[in-house]
Amino acid sequence: MTRVVRLTYADGMDGPQKPKQKPNWTEVPPRDWAEEQAHRVALEVSRLRGKRTGQWLADRTRELGYPLTRAVISDIEVGRRRYVTTAELIVLARALDTAPIALLYPAPYRDTIQILPTPEGGQPRDFQKIVAVQWFSGDPKPTLDLPDNSAQPELTLDALGLSMVDQMNYDSHLLALTRARKASDLAARKWDLIAKLRVRRNAKRQGLDKVSDEELDDLTAEIGELQERIDELWKLGGRDLHAEAVDEMFGDRDGG
Repeated sequence: MTRVVRLTYADGMDGPQKPKQKPNWTEVPPRDWAEEQAHRVALEVSRLRGKRTGQWLADRTRELGYPLTRAVISDIEVGRRRYVTTAELIVLARALDTAPIALLYPAPYRDTIQILPTPEGGQPRDFQKIVAVQWFSGDPKPTLDLPDNSAQPELTLDALGLSMVDQMNYDSHLLALTRARKASDLAARKWDLIAKLRVRRNAKRQGLDKVSDEELDDLTAEIGELQERIDELWKLGGRDLHAEAVDEMFGDRDGG
């Protein structure tokens, strides 16, 4: 005997309901500061992908060792998924031949955005996007671009609400980064001089130009001095020499 099962639906329903679709950026724009971050990344990923398919981008991330599915990429771009992880930001930037910070803060950089969430009991404050880039990149002295008639530029750290103590901590925490950047700049200068030294040595060897031994010695000495400065910066790392000097002068505070 065959049993017939009859399906019935609630009043006003013509049939089984489809799963409710998550809202996209067009239907529901970013609702808070956190979603604004994802929205900027989504727009830039979509722009850089251009006419290439989502599957192409998914394949690129797989080749790079951190695969994102076509569905995930689509959800990020259209706003069904309203967050982007750090790992996703990095691999998407590499796949699209850009930098992670340029996905998070794309041009134009004179546009204003809200860098930080609105503090409790406070008001939101917008800054030029380049300021966000400077701060996010660990610029030791990010500065606001104020009108030409301003008496002096306003330090972004002040505008971001960092107290004097907070700013001292900020500087201390960035010591290693600041020194590493300086070492990198000096290394670039060193390699320029090495290339110049090779050219001048070849010119002297082939008799193409008048090159004195003194000139070659000066270049060699300058390269050596740069290397010493580079080595010292890497050796210092994040050590706070000022704090060490104070501790040495006054002794261990906990020791009495």
